[in-house]
Amino acid sequence: MTYYLGLTGGIASGKSTVSDLFRHKNIPVIDADEVAHALMEPGAANWQKIVAKFGPQFLNADQTINRQKLAQLVFSDQNALSKLNHLSHPTIKTSLLNKMQEYAIQNARVVVVDIPLLYEGKFDTHLDDVLLVYVDNKTQLERLMARDAITVKEAKRKIAAQMPLAKKKLLADYLIDNTGTIEETTSSFEAFFRANISPKLEE
Repeated sequence: MTYYLGLTGGIASGKSTVSDLFRHKNIPVIDADEVAHALMEPGAANWQKIVAKFGPQFLNADQTINRQKLAQLVFSDQNALSKLNHLSHPTIKTSLLNKMQEYAIQNARVVVVDIPLLYEGKFDTHLDDVLLVYVDNKTQLERLMARDAITVKEAKRKIAAQMPLAKKKLLADYLIDNTGTIEETTSSFEAFFRANISPKLEE
């Protein structure tokens, strides 16, 4: 049977770093962000829903969704964020489950499912275990401000839109601290992989 490992983390926690480490081990990774972006392409399911709900003012000249403008709205308006999640998450979830089934048909031993809002979307029930990548609060704030070129206030608003990291830590099966250097994170990942993933590949 295929073992499905959820990979998640707070915003700007460095989850993509760990996702890349899995890829370097030739472990298949299903990326929820890639799925979400594909569903927002002109004419796709979530594109149609977003245009119908929020209006054509959120479209660029080439009919693609203006992600920056939409993000500014939803991160400043909790009601708008709830509406966006309500209309987009079911389609994303269905697509992710279909991709997971495809790997099961191929008899993949281990599949990583990379989902930023894993717990918020209640996707953990479809997974065997969850690995949480985290950083301390100060590091998260600094990295988010640098990554998105935003103010402290904007960064705090984005962080507040997600489930508190402390709660995710309690829910997760495994943790990797990404506060330090890339070498330290890689070392933690290798230890996790040896103890928990390698045995499943050898079954």
